[in-house]
Amino acid sequence: MIRLALCGASVIVLSSCGQALAQPGPGKKDMVAVVVAARDIAAGEVVKLEDVSRREVPRSIVTTSIVHPDSASHIINQRLTLPVLQGDPLNWSFFETLRDQETYQACQKLTAEPGGAAEQVARARRRLLSR
Repeated sequence: MIRLALCGASVIVLSSCGQALAQPGPGKKDMVAVVVAARDIAAGEVVKLEDVSRREVPRSIVTTSIVHPDSASHIINQRLTLPVLQGDPLNWSFFETLRDQETYQACQKLTAEPGGAAEQVARARRRLLSR
């Protein structure tokens, strides 16, 4: 059996025989701030200041496609083309026309159906995964 224990900024892996193997967790310098959804936001909604927040995430998962706090003003009052869930990092492409028009139109049709952001995300994901 393997157990995990948090110890400061490190994760300690405890094996069944009690040996501890230290694995470094992300340090402060390995984290970067990104803009995330403060609530579930459905496709077609206009993003307001209160709809976004800042979150620190590991630098290794951040690309230039993700909105950073110093650029957040550019997405305020912009309409989302895709639904996002609370805590999801916001991506610049969520505010742009997708290049794959067939998939874009299919997702738009699915997200136009009634339901909240979680239901819209589930329908759009099923469509994308069926390709």
